[in-house]
Order: sequence, then structure tokens, then C-alpha cells
Amino acid sequence: MADGKKRHFKSAPSLQLITGDCYAEIIRGVKNGEQTAASKFYSIFGSKINGLVWKLLGADQEHDDVVNQVFVNILDSLESLKDTRKLEAWVVGVTVNTIRRELRSRKIRRLIHLLPDTEDLLKGNDDCSKEEIVRSFYQVMDRMRPEERLAFGLYYVEGYNIEEVAYYLDRSLGTVKRRLKRARTLFIKYALPNPAIAALAEK
Repeated sequence: MADGKKRHFKSAPSLQLITGDCYAEIIRGVKNGEQTAASKFYSIFGSKINGLVWKLLGADQEHDDVVNQVFVNILDSLESLKDTRKLEAWVVGVTVNTIRRELRSRKIRRLIHLLPDTEDLLKGNDDCSKEEIVRSFYQVMDRMRPEERLAFGLYYVEGYNIEEVAYYLDRSLGTVKRRLKRARTLFIKYALPNPAIAALAEK
């Protein structure tokens, strides 16, 4: 070193790669709905997931909801885990993807919250720029399939939770989640590049 001082750098944290198949029994139990196995799983990964959500979102008022969603997503996608020796790395991946979806959802909600009141537009009480924003927004929704549009509208525009959306649409939670995922992908793809909506996003 030029200053003669020895510097210490933190190395990237290494995820534990379990040899053998130590997690296999717990995973089988969780898949079979065994409460003991679920408790063991939480005792192993609860702190890691909580810590990761905290570090990536900060002091967030929806922290517990995000953590709960991580565990829901883990349970829903356990079948995709091919190598139980890599369970820890897989759990971190699910956690990060859950947070990524949450941040995208928040951006969408924020955009919708900023949309001008449609009733005012219909009454002629708003300006042309806001009318263009609303028109652009619904042009994006027109790209969605009817069921995706309904789920998107109920969840993001009306503010119902997923369970309520599933009830109103008479569909399973899994089906609603898949439709919301497709609708969210379409919205991000077509709405955010739109100049009118992009300008709104900067507010």
C-alpha cells in the first residue's frame, strides 16, 4: 500500500453449501405439511430472511408482511429446488426475488395513486396533460387479457388484497398470483417507457 498501512477488506459472505443431504428430511416434512419440519425450517432461516429484508428495505412498515410473503413463496416453489445442498442459496434467491417484486409493485401503486381523478376528467375539470396520462394508463391495461386486467384493477387500483381478489374473481390464490405477475410484467414493459407515465413516475 502507498501509505504503508495494511488494509482489511470484507470478503463477500459465502453461503453455506451443505455436504451430504442434511436438509432433505426437513424439506420432505415441509412438503408433507408437517408442523415440526416447518418450525425447524423457520428456526434455521427465519433470522436470515428477516435480516435480508431489513437490509434491503430498511425500517419498513410492511416488513412483517414481506417476510411472510417470502415464506409463502418458498412453500409455493419448493418443488423447484433440485439440490437440497444448495437450500440456503436458494432461500436467499427467493427472498431477493420477493423483495424485487414488492418494490416493483410499490412503484406501480405509487403511479396509480398519482393518477388524476377519472370523474374530474369526465366532467372536464382537469387539464389535457392529465387526460393523456389516464388515456395512456388504460391503453396499457387494454394489452392485458380480461382476467389479468380484472385482477390488476382490483389489486392495484382498488387496493384489495390477494385473498379478496381471489374471492371476487372466484379463482384460487395461485391463479390470481400468476395473473397478477403477468399483468405486472406487461405494465412495467409498456407503461414505464411511456413518456406521459414516466413523467408521472418522477414526481
